[in-house]
Formats: sequence, C-alpha cells, structure tokens
Amino acid sequence: MDFAENSSEVMVNIQNATYVSLYYGAYDEYTNKTTIVSGGKISDSSTISSNTICKTEAIYIRTVGLPLANCLQARAYLHTYWGEGARSFCLYSELPYYHGYNPTNTSNWWNVNYENGLNYLKNFYTQLGGIGVNRPNKTSSIYKPIPPDIAKQYLYGISGIQFKFKNSSDLSVVYQSYVKDVGWLPVSSDGEENLYQHDKPISALRVNFVPKTEKQYLIDFWNRDMGTNHLD
Repeated sequence: MDFAENSSEVMVNIQNATYVSLYYGAYDEYTNKTTIVSGGKISDSSTISSNTICKTEAIYIRTVGLPLANCLQARAYLHTYWGEGARSFCLYSELPYYHGYNPTNTSNWWNVNYENGLNYLKNFYTQLGGIGVNRPNKTSSIYKPIPPDIAKQYLYGISGIQFKFKNSSDLSVVYQSYVKDVGWLPVSSDGEENLYQHDKPISALRVNFVPKTEKQYLIDFWNRDMGTNHLD
C-alpha cells in the first residue's frame, strides 16, 4: 500500500526461508474475551473501535520457529487498583501479577514460550498481566476487592510493553500501543518501552517481526497512525 492508500498484491516465490510466526491476543474485562491475531494485526480492533472504555488486562503471546537461543523476550508494566507493591493472581491462569513491572526485577525478561506460561486454545502462551484487574467485588488479590463504582470505569490494565530478541543479528521486533483519548503512541522496537503514562493503560496493541534492514519502513508506516484513532 502506498501513501495515497492505493493497494495491490503480488506473488513472491520464497525459497530456503526459515518459518517464523508470531501470535498474540489481548483480554479486556468489558467484553470478557481474548481474540488471537497474527503478527502485525491490531489486537481486537473491532472491540476497541466500538467501545474505547476497554483496557488490556492481559496479553497472551507465542512464537513459532524461534529457538530458545534467539527467543522473543517480553516485559510489561501493570497499573492496578491496589497500588505499589501489590500482588494478585489471574482469575483464569492463576499466575501471579504485580502492580508495576512484570517481571518485577527491571533487569529480568520473560522468555516467550518458556516462562510465565499457560495453555490456551491448545497452544502454549506467555502471559503478561492478568484477568480480574477491573472485576468488581471478586478478586484473588490479597487486598480488598475493587468497589463496583470504580471497577465500572475500567481504569486498570497494562500501560507499558517491551519486547526484544534474546540474541538475533537479523530480526527486529516492532510494536505499538493504543491509549484511550491519546491514540496510537510512537512506535517502539527492540527493547524500547512503549508507554504513555504508568496510570494510562493501553486498549490495543500490534507487534511484528521484521528484518533489521526493513525495520524503519515498518516504523514509518505504523507511525502514520500516531495520535489518531485509526483502527482499521
């Protein structure tokens, strides 16, 4: 697609290529569902465009074709009702999550497909965040439940995301998140934090792998949506 949004399709014959794929999904309490998408697509854009109150409480992500030596690594910042130092448990996976950075040690990252994992739709995903961040009166947190009048405002969820490869000389990972009343944030890549404010959770995201030689093209293309509500 060119900058005038004229599009066309061509067939490309690829030989001797390594098959690498990326799958991810975002859960929000408002719709109570997770839609899995493939590399580069917006996480459940139809839901967000119809109701921007949605906040991403949990992200599920997996890769296909990447060995452990070159695996994708992930971190997230989670804003919760319970505040600094609080810990809770996902109501679906029972995995713990914390207010603040997950993993909590800022020098640590989760290896996607190998850590903090759950089985979902017969596949193994690494989970960031947790279900229940906006659920009223019922929580597995060690702190008191969220009052209904606060929960219905959907104020909580993942506000910062980071991805990088453990060891890759050829590939980059590019990602961008969408924040209610702000729009798309500037694109981040290869370990940079994609964040607006710690207390402003994202409503959608998109992630993709790209050869390092092509990274800037994808960054420029996605940045065309920066600050807008474009969710097509």
